[in-house]
Amino acid sequence: MPCYSYINERWFNHSKDVAERLLRDERLRIAAKRTSIILKSEGLDIDYSLLKEATVIGGALHDIGKTLTMYQKGDLIHFTGHDQAGAVVLTYFLIKDQYFSDRLLKLTSNEPIMKGRIVENSLDTLIITTFSAVLMHHYAYRGEYLELRREIIGHHEHEIAPECLDDISAILDWLMEVITNDVSRQLVQRLRNNLVSKILIDHDIKRRAETLYGRINRRLRVMNTVYNAISTFLEVAIASVNIADSNSARESRKGI
Repeated sequence: MPCYSYINERWFNHSKDVAERLLRDERLRIAAKRTSIILKSEGLDIDYSLLKEATVIGGALHDIGKTLTMYQKGDLIHFTGHDQAGAVVLTYFLIKDQYFSDRLLKLTSNEPIMKGRIVENSLDTLIITTFSAVLMHHYAYRGEYLELRREIIGHHEHEIAPECLDDISAILDWLMEVITNDVSRQLVQRLRNNLVSKILIDHDIKRRAETLYGRINRRLRVMNTVYNAISTFLEVAIASVNIADSNSARESRKGI
């Protein structure tokens, strides 16, 4: 049985189409270049390719929440909360990974962020951009504090549908062919290496996802050049994923 992003719409096909649209998005490329220049002027050497490719990865994985069995066994029309589920799944994989866990733990700790900066290096930018693209591709939470839906954490253990594991592996393999930035490739490679069907979504995973969202969502309140540059880029990145997702869905669902 195929893995679906919508009734009669293959998850892999839709995810790849969205990512391809982002790769061709000239507005996203320009925004990434401008943001990189501003960040470098503030002492953060973050290449524009990482900014753009973090968005592409987020676009490719924007519907990863739909791969959970609780959605694949549903009506394949209503995927309520799948963006939240996707953000938690991504948080789970990041926190379980030896390379990325230290940065994620610092980003989601209870300690105040020194100097008002949530971004200190390329890993921070990669995590935050990818996370934002997955969680906010429906603009569902702008201006509101995230509280994860009960059905997403109601059961401690969730399962990625077996038929979806192959699709996720395939999209990660494809990403390795089209992205070039070393840090971006590291994320894709390690997601591919650590991909498992059983995932434990406990209180700590939930809290860290909510904390990361809360810190990202409050970024505009800090009058800081780095914050403002990242904030502006995230607005463009999330909008680009939203547009690509909507256009892809509209075209693929013609005749359904």
